[in-house]
Amino acid sequence: MTIEQKIIKIALQEEKKQISKEKNDEQQKKFKKYPHLFLLGCILNSGANSDKIWDTLEDISITIGYDFKNFYETFYGKHKKHIKFLEKKIRPFSRYHNDKYFKEAIKKIHEDYADDASLIWKKSKNCADVIVQLLQFNGIGIKKATMAINIWQRRYAETKFTTSRQTIDISPDIHVKRAMCKLGLINMSGSQKPDYNKIDKDVVIYKARAINPKFPALLDFAFWKIGKDKICKNNGCESKKEKQCPFESFCPTAKKYLQKQNKPRL
Repeated sequence: MTIEQKIIKIALQEEKKQISKEKNDEQQKKFKKYPHLFLLGCILNSGANSDKIWDTLEDISITIGYDFKNFYETFYGKHKKHIKFLEKKIRPFSRYHNDKYFKEAIKKIHEDYADDASLIWKKSKNCADVIVQLLQFNGIGIKKATMAINIWQRRYAETKFTTSRQTIDISPDIHVKRAMCKLGLINMSGSQKPDYNKIDKDVVIYKARAINPKFPALLDFAFWKIGKDKICKNNGCESKKEKQCPFESFCPTAKKYLQKQNKPRL
């Protein structure tokens, strides 16, 4: 079995684990019932912790109400009771102007989707169609758009999306770039301390297509998770028994780390 085949096998296993974990998740149920929360969460997702984003959306919804009309009325209606509270809650996301895009998205949902963000998915024929719709929102680029449809198709498994996954590219964030480099899929020779941010995102995207052309974004979650869990780090590997890297048995970086620590290979 080649390294690429091993990676695909592990990525499938990790995705199945996540699907099982999310099956009765309260956040998942709320995103399905209030799809504008999912979309607004994607817009806020630039260099921010996903748990922090969800906590922010939950705090806002508890205060002003979960229904979309409450969001629209707060910003654009006559009732401005909670406007200062809402602006304060989204202000921490202003670094990439996402607070501004948050407000613009609410107006766009009202004008283009009749107050129903679920129409983005319902009216789309396939994954690529959803990506086109998402890219028309300020604050959503290709990375966020592919991330959003990848999460949506994994969680809700609608046939029109699960049969068109070849159009979902991997989202080339820092965790994905680092994992690909450390697994030897991307070469960054000549650097003792490589800057993973400098890896060309197109190289990442096309490498994922080459590995798994039927569904390039399959690799996304597994690579992202080992970065989020601080297993795959810039300065080494922190794979341990209680938090183990699924790629440890064939990762060159993990091999060096284990040898240095005098730990047996799995």
